[in-house]
Amino acid sequence: MPSGWSSTGIGEPRPYPTLFVLGPLLSLVGITLGSSAALVTFLAAIAGFALRGTHRIGVLLAGTAWAGPGLGLIALFNPWMYEKLVAGHLTMMLSVSMLVWVTGELCSPQPRWAVLFLGTYVAAFQIQYALLAVPLALAVRPAARCMLAILAGSLCSLLPSIVGIALARSYLAGVPTTTAWQINNSVPLSGGTLLDGYSSAYTSGSGPWLALASILLFALTITGLVRGFVDPERRTFVTRIAVLAVATLLFCSGLRGPIAPIYAALLHVRPILVFRELYDLIGIVLICYLALAATALRGFAPAGTLLILAGALAITAWIVAPPSRWWVPSHTLPRLVLHDTLANQRFALMPWLQPLEYRGRGSGADPDIFCRTGNRCPVNQYEDSFPVGPALAEYTRYGRPEMLEALGVGHIYTRPNVRTNLATLETAYPADARIIADGPERRLHPRPELALTAEPPRSSTPDRITKDYLLFNGDPADLAHTVIPAYPSTSSLDPSSAWVSVAGIEDGYPRFANSIGGAFTTCAACELRLPTPHPREALVMVQGALYAGQHRIPVTQLRWQWAALSAAAALRCRGACAVAAWSYRRVSIPAHAARRLDERTVPFHAWLPFVLSATLPASHRKFLVFRTRYDPSWHAIGLTSLRHVAVDGIWNGYDLEHSEGQHFLLVETTALFQFLAMAVSLALAAAVGGTLLFQNHE
Repeated sequence: MPSGWSSTGIGEPRPYPTLFVLGPLLSLVGITLGSSAALVTFLAAIAGFALRGTHRIGVLLAGTAWAGPGLGLIALFNPWMYEKLVAGHLTMMLSVSMLVWVTGELCSPQPRWAVLFLGTYVAAFQIQYALLAVPLALAVRPAARCMLAILAGSLCSLLPSIVGIALARSYLAGVPTTTAWQINNSVPLSGGTLLDGYSSAYTSGSGPWLALASILLFALTITGLVRGFVDPERRTFVTRIAVLAVATLLFCSGLRGPIAPIYAALLHVRPILVFRELYDLIGIVLICYLALAATALRGFAPAGTLLILAGALAITAWIVAPPSRWWVPSHTLPRLVLHDTLANQRFALMPWLQPLEYRGRGSGADPDIFCRTGNRCPVNQYEDSFPVGPALAEYTRYGRPEMLEALGVGHIYTRPNVRTNLATLETAYPADARIIADGPERRLHPRPELALTAEPPRSSTPDRITKDYLLFNGDPADLAHTVIPAYPSTSSLDPSSAWVSVAGIEDGYPRFANSIGGAFTTCAACELRLPTPHPREALVMVQGALYAGQHRIPVTQLRWQWAALSAAAALRCRGACAVAAWSYRRVSIPAHAARRLDERTVPFHAWLPFVLSATLPASHRKFLVFRTRYDPSWHAIGLTSLRHVAVDGIWNGYDLEHSEGQHFLLVETTALFQFLAMAVSLALAAAVGGTLLFQNHE
């Protein structure tokens, strides 16, 4: 069920889920009529709202009813919609179609506040468009009443997300900003201007038709801008629309465009990460183009010819190369049968790296990544972050399953007809460590998800997650005040030519993966500048030699260790080196050799993804380990917990006063509050929807 907590992988907060409302509705249609009917219903809603919006835009801006269907063809069959349909981003398509509907309403002399509210409410299922609805409204009609309705719709829809972001800010603060991701998701101006430029380039096989249609649409847009600018009554309107389109294109160009230095600086502002997939925002450019094209149509017959020709070319592209050629029907996929019937078990799927192809067809998300009954969930994730990705990579590269066992994986399943589509991920691989995406099937000996054990020892260095330890005192907040993570100073993706983020290479070099992060290189001539003021020690792992100026830092084993720094301004490496963190004082906690502790399994029942119940067995052990990703919002209700800490840098640990016969709940309170906020949000939306129906009836 949709919730603020994802159970796949090792669990993680989901502060802004897109399916709080849509998930149950689509599930109901799918269960009643089948998955194909659910897809048709979704696409029909997208088309219906987009056509309703373009009809009003055509009547009110172009001054003719026939312009609406022509603009509708452009709204539905442009390159952006093609890319998003192939990628499966249907909620994004719905958000844009709703904003087309809202734009049509804003063009009306008397916009209905209920339409603005509900349209923005649905558009805000994608948080990006909740934030962009306001500048769009300012460009189309900067009226106070309209702005209030749009703000109210956005805030009402985002209520569960606002709760999640406010309560999960510590998790969001730790989301890495990887240059590799941002470069790959930056949209070149040449592509974005023509509503294309997606990193996966799904339109590349559609011939010249989409490009020609986009060129004609752009010509129509320029025509509308010029004709509107010479008309005093429309000059302000077209200027605002054009400024919004240009600003969006420049921002979407990210690290590949003329504002790359500015965008790189913006990445240090954490909220900007809401817009990590920049191609998503090209939908706003599409809406601006529709408004300017409609302006060009008023009293200018040649513009109508351009519109009809652009629509015909766009439809031709969809007929010649239909998006469905990328799809694999779900009924043709073999059903994964789990051998394990025990509850509360994780399993791993091979191949593990996405996107996946089935018998050479398709290229998309893994269809088997969902939880089964009895809380049997895959450890795989859509984006494999630490420690899931390194654990899977270590198994496929070295054949060692210990990290997977530590993640609670009881079985590794292979799927012979499925393989990773490596061609779409070429820019994501480090130069000297091609990731192996597949491995053999195997039964493992997993560690329990919930267990009683002795308190783990403290350590000043991150260790393998196969052991039990508390990094410093196990408090992530205190650790953040003690050491400073190391960051590379360049935007390179290639460790053989620069220092790069550990988060970007840990699947290729799993031995260097850790819970802190840091910088990594295999480049002998590259320097990692030390921060100012000068730190006293660095947490390093070296396979070769690490130099501070001309001084070789004495490290002897391939493990994390603290090394004293000289007065040198930079570090250099021969071999493979990683620097995880800096410290401004001598680290007094020794790097104890972490050990695997004896533990006793605690059976539990998962009522919801964020609510578990259990009873403590009789035991002399007084430390509870919950092997789900550490989050301060996981509360043990019914237990007297002295403190809540992170075990191995990733798990939830509770130091208990008593440990016998107590019934208790483990509740992820952020997700619980989001669930309640969702109920309030739906009630408000239903009330406004009833008001709109009543107005229409009158």
